[in-house]
Amino acid sequence: MRCIMCGSNIPMQQKRRMDIEVVIGQTLDVRRQTRIKNAPAIARGIFLSGHDVRKATEVMLKKSGVHEAHLLIVFLDGRAMRRLNRQVLGHDYVTDVITFDLGSKASHVSRLTIDGEIYICPSEAKRNAKVYGESVEREILRYIAHGILHLLGWDDQTEAKRCQMRKKEDDLLDAFCSKL
Repeated sequence: MRCIMCGSNIPMQQKRRMDIEVVIGQTLDVRRQTRIKNAPAIARGIFLSGHDVRKATEVMLKKSGVHEAHLLIVFLDGRAMRRLNRQVLGHDYVTDVITFDLGSKASHVSRLTIDGEIYICPSEAKRNAKVYGESVEREILRYIAHGILHLLGWDDQTEAKRCQMRKKEDDLLDAFCSKL
């Protein structure tokens, strides 16, 4: 778009496209999992709905500068998460979050695109929330932030990188909490 006064280009605000699906399941068979729109909670005793998860994810993606996202967030029980961790990473234990990058990229016009899956284990979130003195809901939102950061290329393989990533997770959580 051009300015009618001077003829210079005016940057147009581009619409962001956020395609976020939330799935609850005990198995890795996606056909047998339950897709939720506005379910009351993602797990017993956790007061986050599918809508809450999508909204928080959208805010965190925007805060991270993501322009377009195709993201699947799957909640698994401990047994399914352990099986996934063993099959994909070769680790025979339950973990809190696993992220798969399905082709995230930055385009030539500095528009970040996220394409991935984040698998979360609510029972691990409950356990870790007690350890870290957080609410279970905040711990789950932290896992989403953690997954987003991995999709953006962040690494947590060293103590220094873990500290940097933790601070960035806090920034993303604060961005969502300030919208409440």
